[in-house]
Amino acid sequence: MKDPEKNPTLSPQQLKQMMAAPEMRQLLQLLQKDGGAALQQAAQQFRAGNTEAAQETLRPLMQDRETEQLLNKLNSRGR
Repeated sequence: MKDPEKNPTLSPQQLKQMMAAPEMRQLLQLLQKDGGAALQQAAQQFRAGNTEAAQETLRPLMQDRETEQLLNKLNSRGR
């Protein structure tokens, strides 16, 4: 059985609110810093089933302090 705390399900309304949040716009801008190359590479790796490589590709972006703060804000909005 999945732990809802680890795998939360957002309602369509919650998802819509999250996508409209200023933090989401900021996060998307941060993810596009390199022209979106890392994000595009990670997406290709994920589609190919190589989730470990996708995570590794995104690691530098995800370890950025500003990215971490934005994700924390978005996570608290979804609760």
